[in-house]
Amino acid sequence: MSHEISEQSRELFQLVVENVEDFAVYAKDLGGRIVSWNPGVERLLGYEEEEWVGQHISIIFTPEDRERQVPEREMETALRLGRAEDRWWLVRKDGSLFWANGLLMLLRDEAGEARGFAKILRNDTARKRAEDALRDSEQVLDHLIRNIPGGSISVFDREIRYLFAGGQGLTQVGLSPEKLVGKSLSELFPREAVEYVTPYYRRAFAGEALDFELEVGGRWFIISAAPLEDAEGRVNAVIALAQDITGRKHAEDELRRAHDELEQRVEERTAGLQQIAGELLTEVKERRLAESQVKELLRRIVNAQELERLRIARDLHDNLGQQLTGLRFNLELLKASCGAQAEVCERIEKTQEIAERIEREVDFIAWELRPAALDQLGLAQALGNFIQEFSKHYGVAAEFHSAGMKEVRLAHDVETNLYRIAQEALNNVMKHAGAGSVGVILERHDGRVTLIVEDDGAGFEPGRAVDGEKGMGLLSMRERAAQIGGTLEIESALGAGTTLYVRVPAGHADTKDEED
Repeated sequence: MSHEISEQSRELFQLVVENVEDFAVYAKDLGGRIVSWNPGVERLLGYEEEEWVGQHISIIFTPEDRERQVPEREMETALRLGRAEDRWWLVRKDGSLFWANGLLMLLRDEAGEARGFAKILRNDTARKRAEDALRDSEQVLDHLIRNIPGGSISVFDREIRYLFAGGQGLTQVGLSPEKLVGKSLSELFPREAVEYVTPYYRRAFAGEALDFELEVGGRWFIISAAPLEDAEGRVNAVIALAQDITGRKHAEDELRRAHDELEQRVEERTAGLQQIAGELLTEVKERRLAESQVKELLRRIVNAQELERLRIARDLHDNLGQQLTGLRFNLELLKASCGAQAEVCERIEKTQEIAERIEREVDFIAWELRPAALDQLGLAQALGNFIQEFSKHYGVAAEFHSAGMKEVRLAHDVETNLYRIAQEALNNVMKHAGAGSVGVILERHDGRVTLIVEDDGAGFEPGRAVDGEKGMGLLSMRERAAQIGGTLEIESALGAGTTLYVRVPAGHADTKDEED
């Protein structure tokens, strides 16, 4: 009876082996020669029965594994332990590779003697690649976290205890993941600091995402904390991203100092500017360093500069101009009384010429600082007058044309900044371009004002950095254009002159006549 049951079991097992297609099941002798086949062998490895039986098992191993005698070592392990598990790359009949998950079992006869081996293989390539991809992504993520420049990432449990920490920002304050993980904030930091940050983390555990600033070891960080939810929506941890903003804080401090200096200088000149400086100082203390705040600062500084230009222009015209007029009058009296002293008379005449040149230069400087036409007649008239005086003063052919601007007044800031941009552009032409002629165009069309300044000078390469005074001039013009919501573009090439375009929104314009 036992013999019949054993024979029946073998038959049932053989049926299972022959009908399993997802697993390759085969037997081999003690020397590694294959002695059986099942459909799974063809499905997994590509071998039909007549191609498979009689081959040495090494045919499915890679050349590297054969050289390292992996098949032999696997059989030695099974002989010693009764079984051997393996996971490695195997080779199909067509030469393709797959990641195999296998079990090699020692087969013994009824007397207990080793007779061969049974092997079960399955294709585990998808899992292998998924595990490799996961491991690679974890390594990349770990590398990114540990090398966050100037920042760090931390994860806390409900006891505000570190579950994870990483990033270069830790080393900047003398910390490391090893010092933090597993410890609570109260074990690591002063009580005052813990009392400051704990309410923020409690709010994050309540489901709120928030930001706050913190000083650690002389460096400033902005902390962005957010809840981490599990699959059921429960918040079991909080993630905190810390970014070093020490540089921004220093910039804010520098800006505050600059504002303090500006306030002091403005207070010396006019009480009216004290209110502006106070407003700026308040804004700097209340706001972070932001583009809109910087633009506002620049606009007010420019307004302060324009007021100072106006004051200096008036001083030049009223005080120095009167003194020069008195000097010329006295020289005229001296000349009338020099009589026969020819040498003295000649020197007086030369001094008169010098005084006249100085008076003309003072008038030109005062006019350049703040032309009355800009306030009284508007941008188009002021630019026309400036181009005319520029041409006479420097002896350069210069033309000015305007369209859509007759009796049009733009906003005060727009007119002032466009005028100063044109002035700076022409100064650059005289200092650097060596131009023979200059053209300036001002037009208003479709709600936009365009200023064009072109010359036939030496030109330059706009894509390359420009150093020195010329570079500062270009930067100043760009900043002025930005202050009034405009853009500045430059077209230039070596030896081909330069054309500057400034485009700004026309905004509100007081208009009496739209036609020029």
